[in-house]
Amino acid sequence: VTSDAQGATGSAGRKSQATAQVLTNVPPVIVDELEQFLVSGADQWTFDAFRLDQLSSGHALSTLAFYLLQSTGLMKQHSIRGVKVARFLRAIEAGYQANAYHNAIHAADVLQTMHVVIQRSGMLPRYADPLTHLACLLAAAVHDLEHVGLTNDFLNNSDHDLAIRYNDRSPMENHHLAACFSLLQQPHLNFLSHFAKDVKDKLRKFSTVHSLMAKPTEHAAASKQHQELVLRISQDDQASRHSTRTSTPQLRKTPSLTTIDAISIAQSSLYTSSALPASRRGHASLQLQRKITSLADFYPGRPGVAKASPIAESLEEGVTAQASIGSAASGPAPQLAGQATGTAGGDGAGQGPLPGPCEPLDEAERLLSLQVALKCADIGMIAEGQEVNMRWVQCLEQEFFAQGDKEKAAGLTVSPLMDRDKPGVSKSQVAFYDFVGTPMFQNFTRVFPGMQPMMDQLQANYR
Repeated sequence: VTSDAQGATGSAGRKSQATAQVLTNVPPVIVDELEQFLVSGADQWTFDAFRLDQLSSGHALSTLAFYLLQSTGLMKQHSIRGVKVARFLRAIEAGYQANAYHNAIHAADVLQTMHVVIQRSGMLPRYADPLTHLACLLAAAVHDLEHVGLTNDFLNNSDHDLAIRYNDRSPMENHHLAACFSLLQQPHLNFLSHFAKDVKDKLRKFSTVHSLMAKPTEHAAASKQHQELVLRISQDDQASRHSTRTSTPQLRKTPSLTTIDAISIAQSSLYTSSALPASRRGHASLQLQRKITSLADFYPGRPGVAKASPIAESLEEGVTAQASIGSAASGPAPQLAGQATGTAGGDGAGQGPLPGPCEPLDEAERLLSLQVALKCADIGMIAEGQEVNMRWVQCLEQEFFAQGDKEKAAGLTVSPLMDRDKPGVSKSQVAFYDFVGTPMFQNFTRVFPGMQPMMDQLQANYR
């Protein structure tokens, strides 16, 4: 960074200034190409973080984060010094280890997806005021900080230092946030030092809630809270909450419980968890499907709430079935009722204007929706362009196989999908889309229709 951030007139001016300040010691031709890449691609629904890493000489995360803070106007709104935030961004980038998947490039990909979801789905401005917007980008940037490329189960079973430090309680998730705020304790990195204490406390609380969402012990509680919210809403002038968005501000539809069910699965180390015995998989799937079906009773006339693919999971028992069905057992990705069609993964052109801003029902629902947005961003690689998507799948498979090798060497049971002598993640994509990706994105898109291009790309990848 060559200087502190200065004000710029208009979005285009901020974007140009952000790119000009973001790198030093890079040949002019590369800077021009990088600027073009960011200006044309940072706001799009599909994004190639690998290409950004190449153009930025291995600094995809810090480059993108600085650019977004500047181009969105958040640096100016919060009077953030460019030099100090640049140091912080480089520090968190250095904190990401050279894992095959959970690395700084993945963090950049999640950050870009979170940015687009907030900007283009209808969440601004009522779901994310300037402070919340800043917190969302910070949470995305640090969500896997200092990840060691191993699952919590492995850390706990191997008596890893992190498991001991956090008493076997979601050691990775607890560590990501602790590492972030430890960096902010250093004066030369603390770009929030001028914030009032109550403002810093709000920002930290928001980030903490996101981190806790990853803890398996929080899944049942989150599901119960959301179910209570749905029950309350169903008793409170239900007809008005089903109205079509025709004015601003517009009342929004409420996410169904299937959104939280999908989060519960996705948070279990993305693809892996304790496998149910084969004899119980049908029972677990039926149990959850009954729960989803009963929820549809609260929404008479609302299409598609209970018709998603059955998910082999039992929230009450806290276990998840290992997805092992083949493509022959899976039908096409469910289509949203009344879903508009458009170019998969496009920028929304040709699909009509994006819906107006959505109005949160209350603070709890606002926070819940932002949590779901971050979870969608975390697994957003399933909705990237097909070539980029497959590259991410290969990276994840490499990381899983590396853990499987460690488990074999330590005499531990090899976790599902981590034995390189058996089919891995690349052979289980259909199941992941059926059980996790499609239900989560489908329900979020019902709440925020501006997400439709991302849903279209997910379905294209599925096919």
